[in-house]
Amino acid sequence: MKTMKKIGLALTLAVLLTTFALPVASAEPISCGDSVTLWAGQHIDAGSVTVSNDEDYIYVTYSTNDPWVLTETHLDIELQYLDFPMTKKGSPKVGNFAYQMTHDPAVTEYTYEIPMDQAWWDQGTVVIAAHAVVMVFENGEMIEEETGWAEGGPFGKSWATYFEYTICKETPPPPPQEYGTETAFAYGRAYANDFLENGFNRWGWTNGPLDMGVYNFPIYAGAGQSDITKGTYVGDLLIFYDGYMMFVDYVMHPGYFMLETHLYVGTEMFPTLGGEPTVAPGQYSYIHGDLPEVMHDGYIVSGLSGPVYVIAHATVGNYLWD
Repeated sequence: MKTMKKIGLALTLAVLLTTFALPVASAEPISCGDSVTLWAGQHIDAGSVTVSNDEDYIYVTYSTNDPWVLTETHLDIELQYLDFPMTKKGSPKVGNFAYQMTHDPAVTEYTYEIPMDQAWWDQGTVVIAAHAVVMVFENGEMIEEETGWAEGGPFGKSWATYFEYTICKETPPPPPQEYGTETAFAYGRAYANDFLENGFNRWGWTNGPLDMGVYNFPIYAGAGQSDITKGTYVGDLLIFYDGYMMFVDYVMHPGYFMLETHLYVGTEMFPTLGGEPTVAPGQYSYIHGDLPEVMHDGYIVSGLSGPVYVIAHATVGNYLWD
């Protein structure tokens, strides 16, 4: 009699193990924005389910392929397979899934934002069951309806499926910010001599003649036609001149930075190229190129004598400019 009971117990355990044997979710867990196919009626590619996360949420997005639309979605995320709500035979209880939505009107995309559970974060993996009801409409009439599951391993012996997701713990770097640039020149007020009025085909100023002293000139960017009302006051040019040596400092206002500066200091109004006057910044005597978005840049010029002229150019950047 005891032998028969042992055999009966063994058979019961075998049945239970067969029923609740843990299936393989998928060959490779997905992670960090990966997608799996949303299969309708087992064999129809009706769309996709995409999963991503940050430290605060897991995002699960259902998307359908034309002509399919979503009318219901049911979602459950668990630490392990046996935590899913299931019948005794191992079929999922979709009505007991933690997250569900009826979509009326139907939609082609829907995203769940699920608060990150600390246990999920600590374990580093979760299992996800994503179910949907998908339909095809024609002239406002439903002509086809199917149950859909996100691709993965099977629940017991049913065709319902689940998949494994690896929590992404690396914070992606922010996308590089784009900034715009403008040409800028120091405007010497009463000392300013307009390039345009001196026969050049570009805006800007040569400032002087400057005797010994301390000067503070505004720097304007984008002042087309040398019209400061069209430009942006982006910084100041500070000058100290003792008759022999000149200290020049470009200082940007908050929010602006310099990528390069070009400085001319000389007894003539303009530098020369091939014996002819020029205002091209690349021909100035002093150049600092490829600056790492600096707000200050300075020069020391020695060997000077008497009154001099100064042209101070900069390429200025700002993240709000196009």
